[in-house]
Amino acid sequence: MNPKKNSKPEKIAKDGSSVTSYMKTLGHPMQKEIEAIRKIILGANKKISERMKSNAPSYFYKEEIGAFNPKAMSSVQFVIQFPKGIPKGDYGDLLEGSFKDKRIMMFSDMEDIKGKKSALIKVMNDWCELVG
Repeated sequence: MNPKKNSKPEKIAKDGSSVTSYMKTLGHPMQKEIEAIRKIILGANKKISERMKSNAPSYFYKEEIGAFNPKAMSSVQFVIQFPKGIPKGDYGDLLEGSFKDKRIMMFSDMEDIKGKKSALIKVMNDWCELVG
């Protein structure tokens, strides 16, 4: 039995206090962009909560939605999990990759975030609907 696979991270308050603390000390070259995406994700659906998992801000509702990749420095990367399968919605060029149960969302700058905002909100709401 693998304890890491079966252990769940501690749930935190909806306000994401541990994520807020982490963000204050992150020092990432795209910190403003990460903050903007963070606000969009949390504002997309009231069911979504955030926490720290594997040293990165992550998001969940019943199951793990996804997490930022803080090691990416020239863009913001968010890896989104699809435990119930990839949704068939129209998300423009937001979802990248051909993995079985995940996609990567890449954001190059604030203008890119603005252009993908509605697709990001749609994918978050569709994700919540898929897991019920």
